Amino acid sequence: GDFRRFEGAWFVCPDPLGGVRLRYEVLIQACRGMPIGLIEQRLKEDLSMNLRAVAAEALKRTNMAAAQAEAAIY
Repeated sequence: GDFRRFEGAWFVCPDPLGGVRLRYEVLIQACRGMPIGLIEQRLKEDLSMNLRAVAAEALKRTNMAAAQAEAAIY
């Protein structure tokens, strides 16, 4: 791969004010000579794309759950 080490994990935690919080932790060790600025920019772009996908899936599942609950009433 492009990195000596790349580890990440997503965490879903309850929010004290309601709802949930999503946290992402990542540990990256770049290969010698890799420009850090390029790595940071790429990670920022990828993380933004991933967060949008997670938000879309959460909304989809919320809407599905609401539709199922409404169908169960009738």
